[in-house]
Amino acid sequence: MNPLFVGRFDGRKFEHRFVQQMDFAGGSFAYQGFYDKQSGRSYLIGWICDISWISENTGDPNFDGRGGATSLTLPKEFVLSENGQYLMVRPLPELASLREKKQPHVITKGQQMHLEKGQAELVFEFSWDNGREETFELHLTPTHTNGKKLEVTSNKRLVVYNAMPTKIHIFIDLDTVEYFADEGRWSGSIRLPEASQEKRIGTVELKRAPLMLKESSMWYLNYKTHKSAYLQQTANIIPIKKHIFEKQKSSPKSVLDAEFGESPKKVLN
Repeated sequence: MNPLFVGRFDGRKFEHRFVQQMDFAGGSFAYQGFYDKQSGRSYLIGWICDISWISENTGDPNFDGRGGATSLTLPKEFVLSENGQYLMVRPLPELASLREKKQPHVITKGQQMHLEKGQAELVFEFSWDNGREETFELHLTPTHTNGKKLEVTSNKRLVVYNAMPTKIHIFIDLDTVEYFADEGRWSGSIRLPEASQEKRIGTVELKRAPLMLKESSMWYLNYKTHKSAYLQQTANIIPIKKHIFEKQKSSPKSVLDAEFGESPKKVLN
C-alpha cells in the first residue's frame, strides 16, 4: 500500500507526524523520489504490477513484483497540503502536452468513448447532494475481457474511508489506470492481469454521476506524436537514461515504454 511517513528529520532523529497511504488500490510499488533544487518541486515514479493476480498464479503469497510484467507509473509530484495535514500526490501538469487536441471531448452519461490507441485522460468534477444517495460510476472495458468498474458512492466509502471526492482525474495507458482525487488528496493505480496488446482498455463509459456534474471531459493522448514537447518540458525534472529491463512476461508498451523501446528503468545522472 506504500505508506508515506511524514515528519521532520534533523540528520539523526526522525520526528513522526503522520502516516498516509499513497496508493489506495495497492497496484504500485517501489517508488523513488527526486527533488529539483532549481524549482523546489519533488517528484515520484514507481512501478505498476497486478501483484494479487501474479501471487495467485505463481502460488507465492509474498510475491513482491519482481519477475512479472510491470510498467512504470506516470511521473508525479507531491506537496504538503496548506494545512500540513496530508500529502497531495498528483500528476505532473506537463502531461497536458500529450493531449492530441487542446479542447476536450465532453462525456455524457451512457455514451461509450472508444479508445483506438488505448490512451486517454479524463477529468470529472461534481458536488454531492447530502440529502440523496448519489453514485459516480465509470466503466472501463478492456478488449476481449470483462470490464473493471471504478465506483464512488455517497453512502458507502468504497474507495477509501471517509473520502468524498469532488474531482477525479484519471489517466489510461493501454493496460494501466492511474487516478487522482481532489488534486491528489487520494491516488491509486491498477493494472490488467496477463496484459497484451490485444487485451487493453478499449472503451470508457460514464454509467452514473451525481446530479450536479460540473465537468466531464476526456482527451485522447498520443505519446508518440507529442513526445518531443513532453520530453522538452520534463527534461529538467527527471533525468532518464535508456536502460533495458528484462521481463519474463510480455506486456503492451506504455506511455513511458514508447520512448525507450522495452520497459525502461530510471537511472539518475
